[in-house]
Amino acid sequence: MGCLPSVVIGAILLLMACAKCEVSSTDTRTSTSATLPKPDAEQKNILPDVLVSVAEYETAQATKRLPGSLASSVCYEDLGCFSRMGNFSDYLKLPITPEKMATEFHLFTEAHQTQPDFLDYGNPTSIKASKFRKGEPVIIVVHGFGDSANASWYTDFQIAVLGKYPLANFIAVDWAAGAAAPKYWTAAVNTQMAGAQIARLLSVLNNVTGTKMSDVHLIGFSLGAHVVGSTARKLTEFGLQRVGRITGLDPAGPLFRNFHPWCRLDVEDADFVQIIHSNAGTSLNGDMGIDMQLGHRDFYPNGGHAQPGCTSGLHSTFHNMVRNANNCNHNRAPAYVSEAILSSCPFTGYACDSYEKFISGECSDAKHVKMDIFTKDKTPIAQPIYFQTHADGSFCAHTFRLSVTISGKSSPRKGSLKLTLKPKASALKNATTSTITVLKQTNFKPGQTHQDVLISRAALPELEEITVEYERACLILCRDNTNLEVASIKIQELGSAITAECKNLRLANAVAVKVVSSNGQSSCGQLL
Repeated sequence: MGCLPSVVIGAILLLMACAKCEVSSTDTRTSTSATLPKPDAEQKNILPDVLVSVAEYETAQATKRLPGSLASSVCYEDLGCFSRMGNFSDYLKLPITPEKMATEFHLFTEAHQTQPDFLDYGNPTSIKASKFRKGEPVIIVVHGFGDSANASWYTDFQIAVLGKYPLANFIAVDWAAGAAAPKYWTAAVNTQMAGAQIARLLSVLNNVTGTKMSDVHLIGFSLGAHVVGSTARKLTEFGLQRVGRITGLDPAGPLFRNFHPWCRLDVEDADFVQIIHSNAGTSLNGDMGIDMQLGHRDFYPNGGHAQPGCTSGLHSTFHNMVRNANNCNHNRAPAYVSEAILSSCPFTGYACDSYEKFISGECSDAKHVKMDIFTKDKTPIAQPIYFQTHADGSFCAHTFRLSVTISGKSSPRKGSLKLTLKPKASALKNATTSTITVLKQTNFKPGQTHQDVLISRAALPELEEITVEYERACLILCRDNTNLEVASIKIQELGSAITAECKNLRLANAVAVKVVSSNGQSSCGQLL
């Protein structure tokens, strides 16, 4: 990798200075920030720190001038050895000492969700005296860069997990000293130390309580995902089997995109590895997540790069840093999973070669799976898995496929279709009617079938009605583009057999036609 130009580093430093400026609470200008989740205090402005630290790493790699000790390895009695050679040479340097890491393990149970027990792998008595439930699942959650166990998403996760699995042992890992900003490169190196400490705790739990590794589920967010990857390799070193499950919540991308698999999370690290990508891309574009498949199943909500309700792209990256909200896309991964754990609404995804093919409806008949980090079905899926969400409120969405076949008697037309979805008042709390434009600027030709995908907060049977209207596309000569002859129009809720279909419709420009009535069945051709 090459070094970043000095002008880029200068711009980053300027942005860091600007990002410290507070935005007045009386600012009345239009902004999307109102829909963004408020970042935790520890999570503010981490992108400039990451960019500067990556530049320092690349300079050190190019010049071979490494900071600190030139020792090639170091060993600790309880944690084994660490190296910056061979498969671990990508790190370039060694992690800080266990004492400086000061990693803590907070045990929560369903009956004790505010006052945790503190587990110490160096003191087995701390485990014996704790409220640890022998024989029950162990769920260990690990935060990322610039974060701590005080992060609000930890609490959301804890409430969701213990709400669904009240007998589980929920262990929140706090490696804040090792993950501290602004030194992202150092934090990346320290993932192996934090991983070793978790592995040692599991070894002691195995000895003291008989915990089986198959009953362990490691969940890591951002850098925390690579921490649990390091845990897997240390468990093997300690003579234990790999854990049953790992869930990576938008695993960190900067540096790790080019690291050896032993230095990051990998599909071989657990019996079943699932990944949720919410900000996959490059750090220079403001993306914090890794853009490669790492698991047996890799989910890409909304394409896995930019999330509804969050801004994206170079301009918005600068804007976000100033407004302390640059982690919105990144933070959506734990938010989606927390909601999915308790929600009755299925976060159903579809295996597809690309997001573009998915949103065009091409993959709606492909294998579909629910984004469920506790699923009993562990069948690997090689393709990326895509689904869509709403921008705020309840993120989960019901996905419909719209199929429109143009009549063979129709003249060629160009335009779009506008669907209006009206939910039943009894089906949804605070139900509101929504309007969606699909098949935008499409060339409708005789005999062709066109497909699109749209989302709804209500399931198809929960809709009082769906209407569709044709919106012609023309500048001046619109006289002949007044209606669209449709052989059939079909609306199917994906993941179910529920379908509404109407045939032989004439869609006049700007005239709504009802295609679904209050019983969720077809009600065709009624002009409104």
